[in-house]
Amino acid sequence: MGSAVKLCPSRRASSRLQEGQSMHQQNIRRRQFLNLSMIGATAALYPFERVVGNESKPEPIRFGVIADVHKDVMHDADQRLQVFIDEMNKQQVDFILQLGDFCIPTNENLGFLEIWNSFMGPRYHVLGNHDTDGNSTDHPERFKRETTVEYWGMKHRYYSFDQKQIHIVVLDGNDQGPGQKPYYRWVAEDQLAWFANDLASTSFPTLVFVHQSPERPEDGGLENGRQVQKIMEDANRKAGEQRVIACFSGHHHRD
Repeated sequence: MGSAVKLCPSRRASSRLQEGQSMHQQNIRRRQFLNLSMIGATAALYPFERVVGNESKPEPIRFGVIADVHKDVMHDADQRLQVFIDEMNKQQVDFILQLGDFCIPTNENLGFLEIWNSFMGPRYHVLGNHDTDGNSTDHPERFKRETTVEYWGMKHRYYSFDQKQIHIVVLDGNDQGPGQKPYYRWVAEDQLAWFANDLASTSFPTLVFVHQSPERPEDGGLENGRQVQKIMEDANRKAGEQRVIACFSGHHHRD
């Protein structure tokens, strides 16, 4: 699945959303945005504009997202990735990001990785549970996460960056939780502390990307996803606005 997303963030609009609507209404609004943004390779507009001084100054950002390509088991993974890259280059999006379950770090996958690297702009990765095992439950820890990180050219398992006054956070949901056996679905304490500090250090509207959803732990989501949600909720409350405006995940193979 791949799509292009367009955002025009605004503190003023996000404050109105938080103050004038119930949490249920906010969740509906976010879901409507996500539904729009995930249709094919189309662009969706989130109704936010950045306020600079006394003037409204739109700062739109457009990015491409693809999830769960599963190179190591899907016969047409190269073709599907090529279609995505061609479309993102055509649309000239600001950056692309894959949401995990992409490919394991082997020589056989170098051609697949070259397709990804043919995008003419910044490219970002999220680690998935199948990016170290080759989709084999017999070898759930076939490769170390650090090996995949180096192979893909990531700077770290989890990280953040800014793009056009939007803050983007990438989390790694593959830490080992208490008593867990592979596949792990957890965000460890050191990463949670980093996440909280990272959100506290930015004044920009923020997007969060993680392979496993912070919701539905009973359905493959993060088992401590409630802790991740609380950090985002606390950041919104402390900022007096909706600092985190959306969280994207893959893994579940459902739109």
